[in-house]
Amino acid sequence: MSECRPLGPVTETFEESQPARMREALSMSRIVVKHYPAEIIDGWMLSLGSIALIAATIVGASIAVAQDTEGIPPAEAEETVSLDDLFQVESSMSGEESKDGFLDSFGDNLRLNFDFITRVELTSKRGEAAFVNAIGLDIHKVFSDSEGDIGTLLMQPYIVRRDNQYSRLYKINNDDAFIIELHDFYFNLTRYGRGQTNFKIGHFDVPFGLEPNVDTHFTLRQLIPLHDAGFKKDWGISLNGTPPDFDYEISLTSGTGPDWNQHGHDTYLAAGRIGTPANENFVFGVSALYGEVHDRHGTHRVDEAPPVGYIDREIEEWVRRWRIGGDATWILEQFTVRSEISGGEDFDQDVANILGELMWTTPDEDFSAYIQGLYLGQDGFLGWTEDIRSRLGMIWKFNETMSVSAQWTHEFEAYINTERGPHSHEDTYSFQFRMRF
Repeated sequence: MSECRPLGPVTETFEESQPARMREALSMSRIVVKHYPAEIIDGWMLSLGSIALIAATIVGASIAVAQDTEGIPPAEAEETVSLDDLFQVESSMSGEESKDGFLDSFGDNLRLNFDFITRVELTSKRGEAAFVNAIGLDIHKVFSDSEGDIGTLLMQPYIVRRDNQYSRLYKINNDDAFIIELHDFYFNLTRYGRGQTNFKIGHFDVPFGLEPNVDTHFTLRQLIPLHDAGFKKDWGISLNGTPPDFDYEISLTSGTGPDWNQHGHDTYLAAGRIGTPANENFVFGVSALYGEVHDRHGTHRVDEAPPVGYIDREIEEWVRRWRIGGDATWILEQFTVRSEISGGEDFDQDVANILGELMWTTPDEDFSAYIQGLYLGQDGFLGWTEDIRSRLGMIWKFNETMSVSAQWTHEFEAYINTERGPHSHEDTYSFQFRMRF
C-alpha cells in the first residue's frame, strides 16, 4: 500500500507548505480605503458573524447528537468508529478480509483538512474596507490496490463571502453574498504511466509559468497568471508526468476559468510547460499557451478600433491571446529567488509581463518575509500602458494550525482608464488570519 504523498516538492512555508500543485487561488483585487472606523467594524462583524453562524450550527448539531446518546446503556449506545472504520471496504473470503480489489479502504491514504480564512483589505483611495471570509475542505486521496497507486483525487470546495470587494475595473458581481467556489477539483490517473505519463481531468492550474509549482491557494502572496492565461485554474484535461530528468504538463481546457459559462463565445485554451524537476534547488521551465478565453480585464485593455474590431465587453468579454514564457526558482539555504517573464499578444496588441521575488525563511520555517516587483505592460486602447508595483509581505506561523500574514502593495504606475474613471496610484494593505486543521 502506497503512502499518501504530496504532489510535488515542499519548498514553501505554512500557507505555501501544501503540495506543489494544490493551490488556487484567489487573486485579490485593489480596494481603496479611507479611515472610517465605524464602517470598517460593521463590515468586519457582519462578515465574521455570517461565518460564525455556519460554524455554530455545525457545532450545535454535534452537541445535540452527543446529548441524545446520554443515558443509553453501553450495549445500546452507538459505537464510535474511526475514519478508517467508516470507509472500510470488506469482503469475506474464507473468513478473512480481502486485501485485493479496487480499494483497500477509503480511509487509507486520505488527508482531510478544514480551512478557515478571514481577510481585510484597506487602500489609500476608497472610503471603505473590503472583507473576504471563507470556510472549506481540502480533500486529498490517493487510490491504491495491491498493484500500487491508481490515481490522486483532490477536491477543494469552499463557501466564500466577499464584502465591498472591487477589482481594478469593476465591483465583483458576487459581492455581499455567500457563494460556493471549487478550487482544485480533479482526478489524476497515474496507474498506467507509472508517474511518467498521467491523465488529469477536472479543474486545475493552467500549466504556465511559476504558478503550477508555487502554492498561492488563498494566500495574500500572488504571482501573475491573471495577465497570461487570464485566470489561475480552468476546467479540462491534461497529460502530465515527472520522468527522471524533467517535469511536463500539456492541457486543453475550456477557457472559462472558474466558471463553465462560455458567455456567448466558444472559448478554449491550450497550454503547456516543461521544466527541470521541481524538487531540485534550481528549477527552470518554459511555457506556451494559445486560445480564446473569457477575461473581463483583458477585454477592457483591448483596443476597440480596427484591426481588432468591435467587442462588446458586457456580453462576450473574450480575448484571443498567445503567450510564451520562462520561469526560474533558485533556493539558497534560507533564501529563495523566483522570476518569471512572458510575452505575446491579446488580439494584435503586444503584451509583456515580468515578476521577480526574493523570499527569506527562518530555519524552523515559522516565519517568512518576501518582496516582489511586477511589471505588466500592454499596447492597449490608450497606447502602451504599464502597471508597475511592488509587494512587501510576511507570513507568521503560530503552530501547525494557525497563521497570520500581511502584505503592502505599492503602485508606481497603473492602467489609468476604468469604468469608475481615471485610476490614480494607491497603496493596498492586506491582513489575513488562517486556521487549518
